[in-house]
Amino acid sequence: MGKRRAGLLVFLGANAAGADDPDVINLGQALARAGFAVMYYWSPTMGEKAQVDAGEIGNLVAAFEHLREEDYVDPQRVGLAGFSVGASFALVAAADPRIADDIAFVNAFGGYYDAADLIVQIAAGKAMDERGERDWAVDRLTRRVYNNMLIDSIDDPAHQEAARAIAGGSGYDPDGRLPLSTEAAFAMLAGVDYIGMARWRYAQLSDNFRTRVDSIAPSHHVEQWSSDTAMRVMHDVGDPLIPVGESRRLVDALEEQRPDVEVYYTETDIFRHVRPDANRDLKSLLRGSLQLFRHMFHIVAVARQPAG
Repeated sequence: MGKRRAGLLVFLGANAAGADDPDVINLGQALARAGFAVMYYWSPTMGEKAQVDAGEIGNLVAAFEHLREEDYVDPQRVGLAGFSVGASFALVAAADPRIADDIAFVNAFGGYYDAADLIVQIAAGKAMDERGERDWAVDRLTRRVYNNMLIDSIDDPAHQEAARAIAGGSGYDPDGRLPLSTEAAFAMLAGVDYIGMARWRYAQLSDNFRTRVDSIAPSHHVEQWSSDTAMRVMHDVGDPLIPVGESRRLVDALEEQRPDVEVYYTETDIFRHVRPDANRDLKSLLRGSLQLFRHMFHIVAVARQPAG
């Protein structure tokens, strides 16, 4: 048996690029050259249908356990990485007691911190940051995932069809005869004017829906992460899919609630969401490349450690 490598499980998230995507191939090759044994996890439900599936968190746990048991992997140097929604799922999986103590690091790029907060921001078309609220032109992929979640929260098939029409722009007239949770879903699909209204409507959605949303929110798992798991967080400041404020709140929560956890945070402006943006000027590219190099150094350092 040859030298054992550090392991890395990567989850690309919702409506993600496939295994044949050039960026995915290049990432895998770069990580392999850096010393990692890389495993990609693919979710047909999330990757092809843009539907959030909380069950994938358990699958990530199982995939991590499988990778860690491979003969060519050093079980003391195995981490999780995720992009966009996949980053948040990786963070939630890292809190699972079956693997929490076995994770060397998590790299979360462009994820959300609180799923409920993200939903109300989408509904209002407003992004929240340390300065308050700002207008946000919600990306159509984000809107698609959001629409699917709200439509799936409705039980009645006829009401689901009406919800699809509203999501498609048909307009919406309040109807007091509807179940309150359905009325709230319709209103949120049509869009509301401000965050406070979105929170009020969100609170009217079904208990089951809100419980599922909490189950995929890193904000509900901060205390379950191991103090031995290094957290690497990255976000592009102009991300149109998930606002940068989500990663900032994640880092703030770690610093306030978990000072025992090692955190390294990087913000760049050279990506469009989690893909490189070729339209950036040279100065921005150079600055962003240096930031990316520093961030990756903190990840690759794990692979360079002596095998356990």
